[in-house]
Amino acid sequence: LTASTDGYTALPVDALGSSYVVLGYGNTVHLAGGGGTNLTIVGTADNTNVTITPTVTAGSRPADVPFTVTLNAGQAYTLHVDTQTNNVSGVVDLTGTVVNSDKPISVFGGNTAAYVPAGFEAADHLIEQLPPVESWGKRFVTQPLATRTRGDTFRVLAQSNNTEVRINGTLVTTLAAGKFYETILTAASTIEASQPVLVAQYSHGQT
Repeated sequence: LTASTDGYTALPVDALGSSYVVLGYGNTVHLAGGGGTNLTIVGTADNTNVTITPTVTAGSRPADVPFTVTLNAGQAYTLHVDTQTNNVSGVVDLTGTVVNSDKPISVFGGNTAAYVPAGFEAADHLIEQLPPVESWGKRFVTQPLATRTRGDTFRVLAQSNNTEVRINGTLVTTLAAGKFYETILTAASTIEASQPVLVAQYSHGQT
């Protein structure tokens, strides 16, 4: 998409790992070949075996069925689900997909073009390089993005079952492994969890 852009924090090789849970965004724009939830894996060493368990059906890859790909150093594998091209309905989302490997890898999650929140334009490309699960944390401090007048969307993704999530001290949900909680925060806040989580902040579309 020529009118869309995003940036991410690039992680050095020594910060990579071999166990990830994908955090991206669901399909809120229904354009064939346009918006689509996706993940990308990049190998750092030859003959790296990567096992992927997708949360939704992606082409010939059925949901919740692990499959393995082999990557050499510098090779990439992308899993993409476009709502129209893949003939699926509803909001499909690769968030929660588990990725494990026998050597360190880079993993990216995102969406080719998404409305955030759903129904609010304009669509934008989303991408983030994800930290491995061993570097997730339990306490986060958030700050609203400048120029956004109606807050920002946040997602909290759980690594383990029975993960309690509190925002500003109030219990808001208990998550199973690979599940996420989404909310809009309009002011600086604290997010705390009983077990390690990954937190993402999404800027809203202009409308």
